[in-house]
Amino acid sequence: ILSTGFANTIEEIFKLLGRSLFSRQGSLLMIRSMIKRIINFLRSNEFIEVKGEHIVATVLGRRVSELYIDPLTAKLIISSLKELKEPHEFAYLHIVVQTPDMPTLYLRRGERRKLNEWIRRNYNKLAYKPPEDEFELEVFLAKLKVALLLSDWINELSEDRVIEKYDVGPGDIYSISERAEWLLYSAHELAKLYGMHHHLKPLSTLRERVKYGVKEELLELTRIKGIGRVRARMLYNYGFKSLSDILTAPKAKLLSIPSIGPGVLANIFKNADDVGKYENMTRRRVGTLEDFLYE
Repeated sequence: ILSTGFANTIEEIFKLLGRSLFSRQGSLLMIRSMIKRIINFLRSNEFIEVKGEHIVATVLGRRVSELYIDPLTAKLIISSLKELKEPHEFAYLHIVVQTPDMPTLYLRRGERRKLNEWIRRNYNKLAYKPPEDEFELEVFLAKLKVALLLSDWINELSEDRVIEKYDVGPGDIYSISERAEWLLYSAHELAKLYGMHHHLKPLSTLRERVKYGVKEELLELTRIKGIGRVRARMLYNYGFKSLSDILTAPKAKLLSIPSIGPGVLANIFKNADDVGKYENMTRRRVGTLEDFLYE
């Protein structure tokens, strides 16, 4: 409401929400109290500025609104990235899964013990310490389970094995990875806003890995439409490790690879050529130092 200019004062917010279905279902006094608490939270965390009666969204507030993430998510990501001095793959995953915008998985019988054992062996990988409160620990472990699923996904555990190991469906993997990809992009944008340049490239790379479910070495291949995680690994293992390897290879050699038929190959060549043209154009672009830092 504030970032888009629909309301610029507390009274205007009250009037706007007073016409909503929400206000008819609840107490106006309660709504006013809740709005004031939200305003205080946004102000104390630099999402808005209060100038007299007017409330103005800050640069941070507007960017968070554009990213369409919860301000609590933004606050958690910013504070966590500030604490994280060195880029760390699992810590990034742990940060985004702890946000209120990330779905959580249920814990099955026996998983608490396994997750606690994982924490004991990998404590230094965590972005946050496990809480002592029993209920909070339960939530912490459920979110850690999501981070471990994402870690297995980007390290190329097969989809069938991920489904079996975490008791999820293919749709769950897609929704979790899609949400994580967006939150990693949001983390990248917030790091850029705060000048945390050492996080930019690792976050950008990790976002792509989550999108495609691959190790970093396969990203050049998975950027080609028609080459997914399985086909990319197959090509890589047969020695086709880059775009140029594919474009310069004899077609007969490519056709000898399992899962690569004439139709698939024709489609790959068409899309690989498009990717090659784009990458050449990108390399020729002359940018500023700021472009380089914010890449």
